[in-house]
Amino acid sequence: IVNTKDLSNAQVTIYPNPTSGIIQFKGLKEKSFLTIYNIEGREVHQSSVSDEATIDLSTLGSGLYFFTLTEGSSVKTGKLIMAH
Repeated sequence: IVNTKDLSNAQVTIYPNPTSGIIQFKGLKEKSFLTIYNIEGREVHQSSVSDEATIDLSTLGSGLYFFTLTEGSSVKTGKLIMAH
């Protein structure tokens, strides 16, 4: 990967967190790619998202997950808590 910018300081928000399954995105400037990993590092979800998009993750079990959100050459990483 060349010229990767960190989105951690950007105004991109994934909410609610913790979630019961439905998450939304705010602050994306362009179409982005979301990947979610379980605690063991296995990829459990991937999708394209845009600003104000809603994603249903209710099929994932309760627990801690990690995500990467790639917007152009920028990447945001973080934790997502599923609480059914």
